[in-house]
Order: sequence, then C-alpha cells, then structure tokens
Amino acid sequence: SKLAQPIDGRLSQAPDGSSFAYSTIGKGGYQQFLDRLGQATASEPAAHYVSEMWADDSQHMCTLDDFKGQWTLGIKRPGEAPTLSSTVAIDPSIARSGILAIELRSCSLPVDRAVLVYNYGGRPTEVWVVRISNGAILYHQSHAANTLADIVASHDSVLIAESSNQSTGYLMGGTAPNTTIRSVASNSPMLILDPTYDVVAFSHDNSLVLVTTTPWASGIKTHLAAIEIATGRVVWRYDGDQELAGVFTEPTGAAFAVMFQNPSDQTLHPTVYIAMVYIHPPSPAIPGTYLRP
Repeated sequence: SKLAQPIDGRLSQAPDGSSFAYSTIGKGGYQQFLDRLGQATASEPAAHYVSEMWADDSQHMCTLDDFKGQWTLGIKRPGEAPTLSSTVAIDPSIARSGILAIELRSCSLPVDRAVLVYNYGGRPTEVWVVRISNGAILYHQSHAANTLADIVASHDSVLIAESSNQSTGYLMGGTAPNTTIRSVASNSPMLILDPTYDVVAFSHDNSLVLVTTTPWASGIKTHLAAIEIATGRVVWRYDGDQELAGVFTEPTGAAFAVMFQNPSDQTLHPTVYIAMVYIHPPSPAIPGTYLRP
C-alpha cells in the first residue's frame, strides 16, 4: 500500500496492507482508520486504550485497557466498541508509579491468543500469553532488569524472541548470555543466537526470523540477517551502509519488505528504498524511492 501523502503521527498497517490505523499521540489507541490509499474509513472519539494493535486477520483490532488495576483484553472492528472484553489477572502493581508500559505484541483470533509485554528500562521485563476469549494466562515469564532489550512475538503467538540487551550495546553487564527463540507451548528454546543479535520480526509462517547484527540506532548503519529457525542457517544478510527504517512481514509466507534510509537523513519523513527478502535468493529491490509515512 502507498498513501497519497505522508502523515504526521503514529501509523500502523494491517498485516495484509488493506488498512491503516492512525494516531496523533505517542502510544496507546488509534483515533482514525484509513483504507490502503489513505482515505478515512472510520474514527473513534478518543484513543483511550493502553495498547491497541491489528489482529492477524487484518479485520479486527485488539485492545488492552486498565481501569483501577483491572486489565481487560478486547476485540473490536475499527471505529466500533469491543464485541468481546475479557479480564486478565495481571498484578496491579505492574503499573506502579503510573507507568503503563504493557503493550500488545501479537493478537491472533484463529488460535485465540495474544502476547503482552511489559518492558521499561531498569525494571524486570514481563511476558504473558493470554487466551483472548476468557483472559486466562497460559504463559508468564519474568526476566531480571536490563537482561533483555525486548521481547518480540510471532503473529500467531506461538513463538517469542528474547533479545539480549547486549544487542543494544548496553555495557553495564548482567545482560542475557544469548538471544533466544522460544516455543510458548513447551517453554523450550527453538534457536539460540548470538547476544549481539536483536530480533526484529518473525516471518508469517514462522520459518524465518529477521535480526539486526549491529545495534539499530538513529544515524548509524544497520546490519541485518534473515535466519532459518529450524537450522540456524543465514539465508540473507545485509552489511551495507544504510540505516534500517522499518520492516513489513509478507502475510502469507516467508518474506519481508525491509525499508532502508540514509543515516544522515533524520527528517520526519526520510526517503527510503525497499528490499524484498525471500527464503530463496535473489532478494530484489523495489524500483524507486519513497517517503516513509
């Protein structure tokens, strides 16, 4: 999809590229919904949710809200009220000091699961896998403060990636010794990676994981690799001089669309070019350049 003009705000694309959710605030819910060409399709009076994201069917939104320490997970269509709202028994003290740092990281209606992550500097990192239909917590792990950079989930909430804080260049010690791809069902490692690797995304079929092999930071080049989870084999890598600008996952198989920008271009809407990453080479670039929304 390509919008007619850049948008100044937070933009989230549905997995299949058919719609966008847009907000003028830094995090939480969305206020406006757009079709693939940027035309308004629905709106909401207030983006009041703690976290909101597209479900993997590209038709529904998953919402997370907190009211006086009671957390609820909801399902809704864009612009409508939730048709399902389930209470999740998360410890209210997680939101201590008024810091609401829990976010949805995946939401799958076919498998009835969502992944929630609490990640805030200097505090333990928490991950929950929740049954959407009734709010039951199926999996919960806590990691000591500063050991992990973040946790990423596959679209179907089957796999999670625990990226060591070493991947950010953190030098204070106590970081996780590896970056780990883990099965939620068995809580067992599926792939152990170098701690300097940071997981960016899983492919839709869960066969590949895209990682940065150097820290992803503004103004410096980013090196990347796509790795086969079953074997650990690197099927694609990038060691050029551009900065990673964003990633989209192909919604039916094992491919990524990777955006790159010149590290010296730190404008709000930098010029980007796009490379398609496939499990079988070559991985071509899409002709032309674009403005990042």
